[in-house]
Amino acid sequence: MADVADPAAVKAMVDGVLSRFGRVNILVRNVSVRREVPLLNMTVEDCRISLQQLARDDRGDSRVPPYSQCLASPSVAAGTKLASVQTVRSVTLQHQTEQRNMKNPFSALLLAATLLPLPAAAIVLVQTSDSGYYNNQIGSVLDLSNTGSDTCAEPFPVGNDCTNSYPTAPNLSAASGILGNWLTNPQSLNGNWTSSASIPTTWAVGTEVAIIYQFNTLGATNVVAQFGVDNGIFVWLNGNYLLGARAGGGPALGEYTLNLGDLAAGTHYLQLLVEDHGGSNGYAVLITADTYTPGPPPGSNVPEPGSLALFGLGLAGLRLVRRARMVR
Repeated sequence: MADVADPAAVKAMVDGVLSRFGRVNILVRNVSVRREVPLLNMTVEDCRISLQQLARDDRGDSRVPPYSQCLASPSVAAGTKLASVQTVRSVTLQHQTEQRNMKNPFSALLLAATLLPLPAAAIVLVQTSDSGYYNNQIGSVLDLSNTGSDTCAEPFPVGNDCTNSYPTAPNLSAASGILGNWLTNPQSLNGNWTSSASIPTTWAVGTEVAIIYQFNTLGATNVVAQFGVDNGIFVWLNGNYLLGARAGGGPALGEYTLNLGDLAAGTHYLQLLVEDHGGSNGYAVLITADTYTPGPPPGSNVPEPGSLALFGLGLAGLRLVRRARMVR
């Protein structure tokens, strides 16, 4: 490390690198000078010193910081790949004219800061160990309740282990008293539901359980839900049916992926029914978003979910990706 405002320090740093390694393969030009004070407390001089390292000033004079001069040395420049970070420079140059006319001398810096791209990193909304509402009282009352036969067409088989998907929601009337109004009014669940600190990853073999995840948000973008389940899963968003599928084999996260789009402001409920028909079972989940703003709990002055463009209301664009096994 070196003080890049001191040419002698820069030279000593470069000489040390060349002495030890023989050459510089990659040089990242990502150096600036800033005052260690809150942004709104910066003086005009603080702002000028910070910006002149990365841009031209209003007179058009080129401000070449000392760390750039070392590149002129053939021993450094030869064979060196230069990665120059120009984001702040380009933003600053773009807004120089506006800066001259702004009453607040720091407005240009604030504007530049808002325009800088942030690194893309998914925000985890739900993972397997997270809490939710849980109902393990269903037992086996749904077995063969839709078709009456243990075939591939039955969403809740007894032993049939085929791979299948279900484009329409299953009939849950056999368990209606147990599930209550979980799809129509999840804010008022019956006594079969518990608020679990951590949703179990296994349950009684040969039975079904239901899960609800609640989101209170002011908005989220690019929400993606990944599931792994042994054996079957049925998914609703605020009571709207999205997915039904089952297959043999153990749970593998990403086995089913739902690209849900954007989440508008409000309270939202992701309702799941997971199915098992013998042997063993398991469950895994990961729900992420590119951006997420937490919101107030239900009952605050937030529009009701029914009046919102829930998850973009993009159900027509909903894409089911079956990674581990093919769903027919």
